[in-house]
Amino acid sequence: MQYTSFRALQRAPKARRGGALIASLIVATLLAGLGAGLVQVQTAITRRQMSAIDQTRAMYMAEAGLAEAFLALAQGKSGAIADAAQPAELGGGLFWVEATEGADGQVLLRCTGMIERAHATLESVVERSVSPFGRLGFFGLEEVVLRKGARILADRDQPALVRSNGDVSLAPSTGGNLIEGRIIAGTNGLIAMGPGSSVSTGMEQAKRTAVLPEILVPNLPLGDLQQALQPERANIGPGGLDAEELEVDGGQEVRLIGPLVLALDTLEVNDGGSLLIDASAGPVILHVRDELTMEEGSIWQHEAGTISDVSLFFHGRDAVDWKVKGVFRGAIVALEQDWTLTGELDFQGSIAVKSLELLADVQVRGSEEATNLIAGVPSVPTLVAWQFSDAPDVEILDCLADPKHWLKQQKIEPVKSSSAAAESEVSLQYVTEDGAIGVYQGLPSEFDFSKASSVVQQVWMDGLIGEGQLGPPPAPLPSYASPVDKSSSSKNRRKNKGHGSHKQGGDGHKGQTGHGANPKNKHKQAGSKKQHGQNANHKDSKKKHGHKGHKDHKVNKHSSDD
Repeated sequence: MQYTSFRALQRAPKARRGGALIASLIVATLLAGLGAGLVQVQTAITRRQMSAIDQTRAMYMAEAGLAEAFLALAQGKSGAIADAAQPAELGGGLFWVEATEGADGQVLLRCTGMIERAHATLESVVERSVSPFGRLGFFGLEEVVLRKGARILADRDQPALVRSNGDVSLAPSTGGNLIEGRIIAGTNGLIAMGPGSSVSTGMEQAKRTAVLPEILVPNLPLGDLQQALQPERANIGPGGLDAEELEVDGGQEVRLIGPLVLALDTLEVNDGGSLLIDASAGPVILHVRDELTMEEGSIWQHEAGTISDVSLFFHGRDAVDWKVKGVFRGAIVALEQDWTLTGELDFQGSIAVKSLELLADVQVRGSEEATNLIAGVPSVPTLVAWQFSDAPDVEILDCLADPKHWLKQQKIEPVKSSSAAAESEVSLQYVTEDGAIGVYQGLPSEFDFSKASSVVQQVWMDGLIGEGQLGPPPAPLPSYASPVDKSSSSKNRRKNKGHGSHKQGGDGHKGQTGHGANPKNKHKQAGSKKQHGQNANHKDSKKKHGHKGHKDHKVNKHSSDD
């Protein structure tokens, strides 16, 4: 056996010394490079994820900017908010909105939102002003029925619209039922077309159920109308008033002169009586809470004013007696009522009721004006379409730093989003506390809305959209009007103010009738209203009481009871 001495091992070749160390250094270098590569990959992934998150947040910021512009449009402004030189600040980002007027009342809104280094630009096309009722045309919540020979005609180039959340039926007709427009039935509704009927544009089922806003009776000064009426001719308005009743006798003419807002418990026009509408100087708006009677032979005559300036709202559940003849131009809203249109009335406008029936050979016409605006109902913008858009060529988008830091370097302070929409001057017609019509022109922020019990009309003076842009009272501002529950009659409001309350006069008065009682019950004890109208003693009794005012009736009633 051969042994190698320790000294022999020490004399190993120099070329083999440090080999293990070099190998370990190579491995360490490879591991360090691999680690650095992994860190770089992870950093890139994280950066990409953060960029995607910021891009999504920037898109949401652009959507929020469009929502702000949408609200500005609803308030009658142009829709432009801030600008690229001084954007608006919202949350942790920035945005601005450009508004461009288009054809047919449409507006192009273009919003750019920025978060960190990400930005997104969205465009939307919006119809500036659309009436939630007028856009439905001839609308029946449950059904619409056209009897033999009934016709609904278009208004100029605006096709008529017949819509229902339920069924639409056109009876068989040799002469032909005709709708110059289209029919939209409910989501589960049916369209029944009798032989000889035709629809010019088309028929379809709605994709969603039409949901309509609640109409509130405005808060108006209390008063009495009957006391001021002359036996033959009388004028009411301009102004605003909440009264128990307006009754027009046979042979009597009552002219309603706008701007006028009336809230009534009862509206009654007897055979031979005439209700004349003059909306040339402003809208005429009627709210009827409990009872609406237009007897056969009564007349509704539209004398002056546009279709969008006349509105009749019925809030009650009792059946309406609507046998009026004459000319009606405007809108009818009565979502609790079955309504029938007859051939005696020349009707043009829009109507929204529980169920609508057009009798045989009735001819009515739609209205392009009523589609966009109905007096007394806030119109709202409606989205037509939207899309992503290319970013504008502006300096703030070219900076590599955070836009907020860049603005700070430029000594530019972003504006708050709540005040970024330029305030436009407005011309207001409003009802004062004493029932008169007041007029104001200037900035809305400088107007004391406590002076107005209700706003009748407003005209925005926005340079971008043109002076004289007409708009309804904006819904989001409750200071414009104090809502009154539709079941709250003027009598109850008088009681709350201490005018002849049952509580003040004792509990024993409940259930009694008379001139101070609810108008719906005033004729129930002795027969129908027509029988009373033919009774001379009843007429003499009415004259004796002389329409002296409902406050006097109540005081006298309680005095006699006591």
